[in-house]
Amino acid sequence: MSYVKTGRLVQLLHNGGNTAQIPSDSISNEKLPAFLRPAVVAVMPAHPSTSAKIAVNPDETFKVTEGNVPANFYGSTVSYIAANSDLA
Repeated sequence: MSYVKTGRLVQLLHNGGNTAQIPSDSISNEKLPAFLRPAVVAVMPAHPSTSAKIAVNPDETFKVTEGNVPANFYGSTVSYIAANSDLA
């Protein structure tokens, strides 16, 4: 089964290095479903040059695994895809 969710990323907090944390209410005020943790997340903002793939940890920490996500990445449209999805 594949799962794709699109929402608004309102805040992305960098905790040093390429690790970031997103508050649980940042994506359409919904927590990530449990089966998406850990998962690969494809971030697709308005500017493709800042697209990134991030891994979701059970504690809702996001680790950037590919690309770049700027610290002031507010209000961008994002999509996240379950790691076992054929879309991931």
